[in-house]
Amino acid sequence: MDKASSPTITNDLENVDQSPESEQIVIPTIRQNLLARRNAIRQRREAVSGDLSEQNHLQKKDQHIVTNSDEEKCTETQLILKRGKPTLNEERQRAVSLSNVQEKLYPNYQLSNRSLDELMPVHQNVTVLDAKLQQAFQMIQSVNNKIKVSNDKADEFLFGINLNQLILQQQLDNIKESISLTQTPSSDGTLTWKIDEVSGKIVNAQLEHQLSIYSPPFYSSLSGYKMRARLFLLGDENARRTHMSLFFVLMRGEYDAIQKWPFDHNITFCLYDLSGQHQHIINSFRPDTKSDSFQCPRLEMNTASGFSKFVPLEMIQRDDSRFVKNDTMFIKVSVDFCAMHPNLLPHIPQPMNKKEVDRQDLAAAIPIDSYPPPCKRARYVQDTERHVSEPGERIERAIDQSIVYSIRLESSAENAEGDVEESTF
Repeated sequence: MDKASSPTITNDLENVDQSPESEQIVIPTIRQNLLARRNAIRQRREAVSGDLSEQNHLQKKDQHIVTNSDEEKCTETQLILKRGKPTLNEERQRAVSLSNVQEKLYPNYQLSNRSLDELMPVHQNVTVLDAKLQQAFQMIQSVNNKIKVSNDKADEFLFGINLNQLILQQQLDNIKESISLTQTPSSDGTLTWKIDEVSGKIVNAQLEHQLSIYSPPFYSSLSGYKMRARLFLLGDENARRTHMSLFFVLMRGEYDAIQKWPFDHNITFCLYDLSGQHQHIINSFRPDTKSDSFQCPRLEMNTASGFSKFVPLEMIQRDDSRFVKNDTMFIKVSVDFCAMHPNLLPHIPQPMNKKEVDRQDLAAAIPIDSYPPPCKRARYVQDTERHVSEPGERIERAIDQSIVYSIRLESSAENAEGDVEESTF
């Protein structure tokens, strides 16, 4: 019962005691008040009990939620534990094996520490030695640089020496040529050319220091044509390192104005056999009067014309070569002026000595048609001795007793285009 209702009930009771007449009126009123209060108390109790039941329901619901959440967490934890149990076993076994390995390696670890302690002085010594080696390497590098500079200077010095040597050699060759020019030249249309130091000249040709050499000039007469020969010991560009090339060169002379042009006289080359067997190599050709090589020279020399493949190199370079003896070879160049009419000779004949008369008589005894034709062939001629009788006797003609060996060179269709070639050097 509430505190507020207690005074009302008490007041009603006091009124009953004071006025008995009004008992019948007051008692029902009290009864109604009590019933109203009971109903109010019941409603309040029901409300309170409803609140308590709802609170209990919420508590039970919360407990159920918490219980379900805990069960799910427990389930997940159990699953994790089930999954992790083999892993934990493996990790445990691995930890055990690592522990065993560690126990086995521990003595080695201790030994390694001891070895490191012992190696520390060695490491220090190695460091010192490495520093010394670095210094030595730097010194060696410096010495190498100095040596390289010295080598460069030496190379420059040697190059200068070689250049000076080449210049001196060229000057020496020029001096030799000048000396040969000052000597009395041949004036009968023939030249016997002595070529010494053949091996050295071949080396110069191999090194391309001097590809060709020139013979001393010779003349057809004292006031005739001026001529010379040009020799490529290793061949010109058409026969490089396969054949020796030999060419005829017309030079500008003092009497060219009174000569007959173009030059049309037969030219014969002869490479002497020095073995005593007299098997010389002879080649001849007739000039092409349309070529510039045989016109009146406008420069010091005309273009050379002759044989690019005069003789194979192997016949010259062999150790037992018949054509090179004591590092010397001989080449004869002959120009046939015998067919020239005497009235066309541009010079006055000079008195001839006995030797010249005998030579011309012997030349006259050889028929003109016996001269070798202008074809590509090599001839090995065995000379016969020509004896000149005592004064007053005629010269013995031994032409019929001569033995001529003629060997025709094999030539293919490619190299049969022409017999005479002009040098392009």
